[in-house]
Amino acid sequence: MLCIACLFLLTACGGVSLTGQNVEELLRAPQLSSTQNAVQTALNQYLGETLQLKYPRGGDEMAPLLFEDLDGDGAQEAVVLYATEAGAKTVNVAVLEQTGEDWNVAYDLPGLGAEVAQVEVVTLSQEGKQLVIGYANANMTEKYLVAYGYVDGQLHVMTTQAYDAYTAYDLFDTGFQQLLLVPPATQPGALSLQVYEAGAGAVTLRQSISLDERLTRCTALEATKSGRRRGIVVSAELSAGGAANQVLCADGGELVLWPRGASGQVVDASSRTYSTLTVRDLWQRGTLYVPCLTQSLSTKTTSQRYYAVEWRDCLSDTGVAQFGMFDAVLGVYVRVPLYWKDSISLADGLEEGTFRICRKDSGETLAVLRIGTHDAPPGAYQMLRTKGNITVMVLFGEGCTPSERSIIQNGVQFF
Repeated sequence: MLCIACLFLLTACGGVSLTGQNVEELLRAPQLSSTQNAVQTALNQYLGETLQLKYPRGGDEMAPLLFEDLDGDGAQEAVVLYATEAGAKTVNVAVLEQTGEDWNVAYDLPGLGAEVAQVEVVTLSQEGKQLVIGYANANMTEKYLVAYGYVDGQLHVMTTQAYDAYTAYDLFDTGFQQLLLVPPATQPGALSLQVYEAGAGAVTLRQSISLDERLTRCTALEATKSGRRRGIVVSAELSAGGAANQVLCADGGELVLWPRGASGQVVDASSRTYSTLTVRDLWQRGTLYVPCLTQSLSTKTTSQRYYAVEWRDCLSDTGVAQFGMFDAVLGVYVRVPLYWKDSISLADGLEEGTFRICRKDSGETLAVLRIGTHDAPPGAYQMLRTKGNITVMVLFGEGCTPSERSIIQNGVQFF
């Protein structure tokens, strides 16, 4: 009865059609605002049927309706991603303009897939803003990126490219973004990163860079910066299994593999079996840090469960920025002081499911960590974080200083 009631409530939200919608779309569909309702009503009247909003499956922008001044005239246009019963489930994109209180369809165009992988508005040139949509088939295995320009009431295609991953970023500090994408590999060892830029109403290829031959499929492209350097971090699957990263830096007006002449070092250092351990912006400053599993920290009863992780800013010359322990079984990372990196070891705790962080030289216990699905009360342990049925607890030793304790207390992440 509860499920039926929820579906009834959702049908009342802004007139959104349930026809063809999956459960994921139903659960995340918010109630539309009055402006969004007005836009959808105008598009319904234009089509002569009820549309189904198509929510992006990923990316930062998760809404099927966007409001942006695409053509630079000072007035916002409405962009709607939708499908209809008559449209064979293909995603369509419509642009509506407002006159007084009324919204009118200015342009309507079929897309290139049954799903929207991601969508964003970018600034590729001084000719207003551009709409970038990643289309995909139903199971997200084939994706096509389309960049649209909107000029004089016309939505036109600036480029169409097959891709595995993409991002938009102002690499060269010009005030305009470039589109960066990795197309699907056509043969083993053939991954490349392509840089596109806009000019004269079109988006054209500026540069193509061959990536490390061990990378077989790109899973993410992310922009990063370090000091005055700007670059891209590639996350990819390895031919031998697992995952790794490669870094590129904008240098001298072009994008180059980084470090120059030794770019394979990043792939070597970041190679890992556990693909869930991903690149992170540790300090929320736009700098991405690559996880490097430097060694397995075994105890007498565990092997290949706990790993030492160094987080490296690969654009910087300073090296390791953070250090910690990764529980590969439960996907839990615990940060510890960086200067512990070469001076600690792990040992079994006295209780099942616990391990001790000890000084190598003296064997002194600095902290005891309990990570798992524990129903028992914490007792002397301090609860750090929980996620689902996984809890992370700690019991500090006398030799662990207040500042060291603070690093551990605030350094738990789930992957």
